[in-house]
Amino acid sequence: MSTPLIVFFSTTLPWLLTDKVLSARNPEIPIRKLRVRFCLRPDECLSISQAVARAMATHKKLDVAEFVVLTEKICMKCTEDHLLCYAKRFNTWIGDCPVVFAGLTHLWLRNLRFGELDIPNILTTCKRLESLRLTYCDAGVCSVLQVEHAQLVELHIDYGEFEAVHLNCLPKLQRVKYVGWSYQEDPLIFGSVPQLSKLTLEQVGVNSTSHIQLSQLLANVPWISDLRLDFKSEKIWVLPEHPKLLAPVLGKLQIVNLGNLPQGCDIAWTMFILEAASSLKELCITVWDHWCKMETDKDVRKELGYCEKANVEWQTGNHPQFILSTRIWLSSPSTASNLRTTLCDTLGA
Repeated sequence: MSTPLIVFFSTTLPWLLTDKVLSARNPEIPIRKLRVRFCLRPDECLSISQAVARAMATHKKLDVAEFVVLTEKICMKCTEDHLLCYAKRFNTWIGDCPVVFAGLTHLWLRNLRFGELDIPNILTTCKRLESLRLTYCDAGVCSVLQVEHAQLVELHIDYGEFEAVHLNCLPKLQRVKYVGWSYQEDPLIFGSVPQLSKLTLEQVGVNSTSHIQLSQLLANVPWISDLRLDFKSEKIWVLPEHPKLLAPVLGKLQIVNLGNLPQGCDIAWTMFILEAASSLKELCITVWDHWCKMETDKDVRKELGYCEKANVEWQTGNHPQFILSTRIWLSSPSTASNLRTTLCDTLGA
């Protein structure tokens, strides 16, 4: 039986040593998984690419070939010049080594500010790509990302300055996660994504954060079965809507996870999902003020527009019979019993 080989590069591990490890592998015992994590330095990138290309040529049935590309400075210390410089390095590298990128299945990039056409060109080059993660990457302030790819299964975006992400034509896309979008319109615009089943959105809401209307966001993807919304213990940024508006887009929904709702606020508004999602099997609600991750300085909160806690207004209606078959999980460090009481009162149980 073949044994997966996982390789980690770092600045302390010479690429020659890793090349020897790959070269010494018996070709009759194929590599199935190859994961390489390294820093974006021109000489090292070229050498690593050559080593990986030889491994790909020898072990032609790699199930996973992944690059995790780091930069010398972490995101919080990157200026715009750093972002542009790192993107220029990456573009030079992919231009010099298109063959190795054509064999990648997974790619995670960080701290890169591309030109308008660079990310589409990366997707064109990476023909086998199944998973793309962009962390603090964009094509400039208020840029628009257009995504088309025949094989992509998973897209994960963390922060960056995209005004919008258009998922135009992704026939195999199943999972999308977007953390910390920068602008106030819907962060995602869905085109042809016939297999999309799981959507995760995470955002720290402030006063200026617009409310997302699920009836509009999901209008082109009424087959979503797994929806996860994380509010980071701050403002609720999803707008409760009437079941008649939501039922057409939530009809296939089976799992909903509402994470890190702010403590001290009424959770009755969450019932709008129960009322609209006729196939829902599981609703998970976590209420938690995560002090380790929240901004606690009052002056900073005021300057950045953080909200005071406020209830979301929602008038519950008559609960349909299918709600009784939904498993509801409530979690809170200190007020779980109060949550259950609130929910029972809301449902009339």
